[in-house]
Amino acid sequence: MNRYKGLAVSAAKCLWFLAKKLYQGAKEFQIVLAAVLTAVVVMNSWSVTYNQNSKLDREARSRNIRVQYLIEAYRRLESAASRTLRSDKDLQDYGHNVENAIGDIQLFGTKEQVELATGVVASMRGPGATADLKPLLKALRRNLREELQLPAVEGDPVQLRIIPKPVGEERAPTP
Repeated sequence: MNRYKGLAVSAAKCLWFLAKKLYQGAKEFQIVLAAVLTAVVVMNSWSVTYNQNSKLDREARSRNIRVQYLIEAYRRLESAASRTLRSDKDLQDYGHNVENAIGDIQLFGTKEQVELATGVVASMRGPGATADLKPLLKALRRNLREELQLPAVEGDPVQLRIIPKPVGEERAPTP
């Protein structure tokens, strides 16, 4: 930013000096002065435009990163919600997903999402404790749909869980 501003000032000074030396006549000097001022305004506007575009680019990159992390957090929480854990491996896998999602929400989430995530953590203290993830999933879904400029969706998120039959049991024939 300062580099471009300094460049514009230096160019203006050089043009001013040349204008004074080369054109001593009043009328010609006015023409050169108008040209110099126009050049300075144009160079300054380039600098301002560059700075504004750089700021917008940084904000867009930051927003994209934030949205990607929150989408991943939503997916992890959704995969663990309303699930019956059948083994220690399930507990480890889905527990790890919830832990990572809560960490991402605390880093990238809105104030409401962070408060809901904190509530989930508080309710899961102690062995065998559970937490209702639906309010957090609903807040994430609402915010992500706003960020992605999608229409709002009412109601609680639902999860489809397909549970296989235990080994040895036969499935009922389909008609």
